[in-house]
Amino acid sequence: MFQMQKTFPMQKLNLKSLLNVSRKNFLSFLKTSPGLPRNLFRNSGSALLYVILVVGLLSALITGFIVKTKEYVNRAGYLENRAKAYYIAKSGISLSKYLISEYNANVLEQNILFKDMSLYQNSYPLFGGAIKLFVYPQGTKFNINMLIYADGSVNETLYGELQKLFYVLGLPQALLNGIENFMLKHSLSYNNLSSNFTKYVNIKTSLNTVMAAGEPQLESGTYKVPFLSIRDLMLVPGMKYKYYYILKNFLCVDSSGLININYAPYQVVYALSPLISVSDAKELVNYRINNPIISVADIANVPGFNESNLTAMSSLIELASAYYKIKAEGYYRGARASITSLYYFVGGNTEKLYERPR
Repeated sequence: MFQMQKTFPMQKLNLKSLLNVSRKNFLSFLKTSPGLPRNLFRNSGSALLYVILVVGLLSALITGFIVKTKEYVNRAGYLENRAKAYYIAKSGISLSKYLISEYNANVLEQNILFKDMSLYQNSYPLFGGAIKLFVYPQGTKFNINMLIYADGSVNETLYGELQKLFYVLGLPQALLNGIENFMLKHSLSYNNLSSNFTKYVNIKTSLNTVMAAGEPQLESGTYKVPFLSIRDLMLVPGMKYKYYYILKNFLCVDSSGLININYAPYQVVYALSPLISVSDAKELVNYRINNPIISVADIANVPGFNESNLTAMSSLIELASAYYKIKAEGYYRGARASITSLYYFVGGNTEKLYERPR
């Protein structure tokens, strides 16, 4: 039996090229190789174990490579889809600008505009993806940046309005005093900001200024500008999250200061004059649902409003907004991108005050 194993079966084949290789020398070389154990070929189980180990390592490396490659491919695909979602959102901004330009002539057309725009608040198909559009007239909140004049004096008219607003919202008056003190101590100047925030917006309004979040008119000679974003209210000592979440719905940093009487909530209407009660403000809000206020004289048709109210309010209100905040959300194959912009529309001209992609 031993003699049969010792006789190499291939000798029967005339393969001289194979027989010329010394089997003994070949095995000796393998056994003395520094990278292999000496008893590797004495134990077939060990050899099998090493083979399995090598195959396992190779399989792990190949699997890891495949997983990583798939991850990179998916990530590249997502970035491509997100880029497409972004351009869908940009298209939404352009569509909104067109609609506002078409319908911004008067109050009645503005009402048509907002009814039309409400159709786009649900997912609307566009370019193989989907879009959502939200348009907000900006004259529905008090501009907190107008509370303190550049010389350090207080805007008494706005302060009185904010006192009434804080009262109807159930907020402590001490918080308003804290905001006032904070604004007196902190203001932005032209020289201590980066160039991104030193762009001036030269738009003539009744208050001769506009503070656009992100690109405010700084030290315009009229007002101090301590807040670049309404979120900066959290810097005020004594400001709590529960107060901030209420105030952000009634204060802004980027309007002309005039209140759009057709869209302002009743709390803002109530705060416009000491002569207006809460019930009067609610009456006006209910009245305008079916009767848009086309002229200031129309307010006299609302119960509780008379000539004294109109005289006190006339310089503080507007009937149609010139400032619009537009938010467009683009969706494409699971990716999402949004853009928020503030635009000024007057006399057929459009001016972008800021644009923030997300």
